[in-house]
Amino acid sequence: MTALIVIGIILLILLLIAFIRVGVLAVYNAEGWLIKLVVGPVKIKFLSNNKRFDKRHAKEEHKDSAEKKGSLKQFKELFPPILEAAKRFKQKIRIDKLYLHYTAAGVDDPAKAAIEFGAGNAAIGIILPLLENNFDIRKRNLVTDIDFMAEEAEIYIEAELTLAIWCIIYIAVGFLSSYLKIKKQKKEEKAV
Repeated sequence: MTALIVIGIILLILLLIAFIRVGVLAVYNAEGWLIKLVVGPVKIKFLSNNKRFDKRHAKEEHKDSAEKKGSLKQFKELFPPILEAAKRFKQKIRIDKLYLHYTAAGVDDPAKAAIEFGAGNAAIGIILPLLENNFDIRKRNLVTDIDFMAEEAEIYIEAELTLAIWCIIYIAVGFLSSYLKIKKQKKEEKAV
C-alpha cells in the first residue's frame, strides 16, 4: 500500500513538472540583443552581444516600448531563422509578451518617411492576424511612429515565447518516431 502511495506521489510530481512552461525571452534594441531562457517564473541569461545591456535589462522590466530602438536592417537579418524555428512549434507556443515599436525615419525625404510609416502599419495589420491565428498571444503592444529627424528606421522588439514541457516531449517523440521509420526504411532498402 505504501509503495502505491509513493508511486502515486511520484507520478503527480512528474505530471506537475510536465505543465511547467519553458521558453525564451528575446529583446532587440539599439544596445544590441539579449536572449534569456525562461523556466516557469525564472529567467536566465543565455546569449547577448552587449554586457551593459544585460545588466540594465536585468534590473528593469519593460516599462515603455519607446526605449532605444535598433536598426531595422540588422533586425531583418535575424528574422528568417526565428520564423523558421517558430514554424516547428506552431499552435504549441504561447507568446506571453510581444512588444514592437517601429519608427520610420525621414530626415532626407519626409514623403518617403510617411510611406514607410504607412507600410509599417500595413505590415502590422498583416502580421498580427497571422500570429493570432497560429499562437496564443497574452500581452501585446505594437506601435508605429515617425521621426522626421532620424536618419534611419529603428525598431524595438521584445518577445517572450513559452511552451509546456509535455509539448516538448510530445514533439520529441513525434520526431523520434519519424526518424526511426526513415532509418528502418533505409535498412530494408539496403537488405533488398
